[in-house]
Amino acid sequence: MDLSIIVINWNGERYLKNCLSKVFQACREILYEVIVVDNASEDTSLSYLRTQGGKIKLIENSENIGFGKAANQAVAKAKGKYIVIMNPDVEVDKESFRLMISFLESNPQIGIVGPCILNPDGSLQRLGGGASPLSLWASFCHYFFLFAIFKNISFFRGIYISRLPNKPQSVGWVSGACFMVRRETFLRLDGFDEDFFMYSEDVDLCVRAKKRGWQIYYLPQAKVVHYIGGSTRQAWDKIIARQGNNTVRLFRKHRSDKALFFYRLIVSMGFFLRIAIVFLKYVIQQKQETKERIKFLNNCYQMAVR
Repeated sequence: MDLSIIVINWNGERYLKNCLSKVFQACREILYEVIVVDNASEDTSLSYLRTQGGKIKLIENSENIGFGKAANQAVAKAKGKYIVIMNPDVEVDKESFRLMISFLESNPQIGIVGPCILNPDGSLQRLGGGASPLSLWASFCHYFFLFAIFKNISFFRGIYISRLPNKPQSVGWVSGACFMVRRETFLRLDGFDEDFFMYSEDVDLCVRAKKRGWQIYYLPQAKVVHYIGGSTRQAWDKIIARQGNNTVRLFRKHRSDKALFFYRLIVSMGFFLRIAIVFLKYVIQQKQETKERIKFLNNCYQMAVR
């Protein structure tokens, strides 16, 4: 078996049909299997998935056990040499799986590869990967906009991909929205850390892979479209807060207390800078949505640095 595609679903029915259709198209001439884990969806996801018959292997959970634990559950049943883990709100280009497999076949030292992730309008989705957020310098460049001011200088690269590279690029992490990993790599790392219910489990996996000697790469030639947020778009402040809290957890797991102190200092100053910029816009423009943005940033800051 060449490839196991694992889709972790929670209330993603509106995306599932297109997601699976694109997956099947991308798997032509590949020996593959598709495993969908449903985390107790409350929409009509299961009704649709049950109609897919022999096209997919369906795992039905009675509760939402989280992204990482669901992925581990599926990998335990997977047979592919390579594993793709993805969200249901992702549409993969028909050549992307083939390109990622070929890239891993040619580079045995690379354990994980992520595709170029695009927004539905075709623009670059920066959250597709980047430098490790455990790097204080990368965090500083991100929170103080140095990645944008010096966008053509790699030294100031932040924690996200800020512009599309023209060739494969070594990175600190790739997004769990869609990535390919060697089954051997995933199993040797004991899979995702299930203490991360959602968000940052992808970064943690990449950090541990690098510690074990595998490289992580971003492959711009392989492309997917991500309808970011999917079923959780209505709670962006909680999402950002959880990401922030999980990054603090990452620091506690992989870095020292001193590094965590400086990270919190950088985040605090970065949010204060953003609040000040938006406040100035409010003073000038007097727009209600600007005032709401200040409240949003303040709430994110309060929750992210707990």
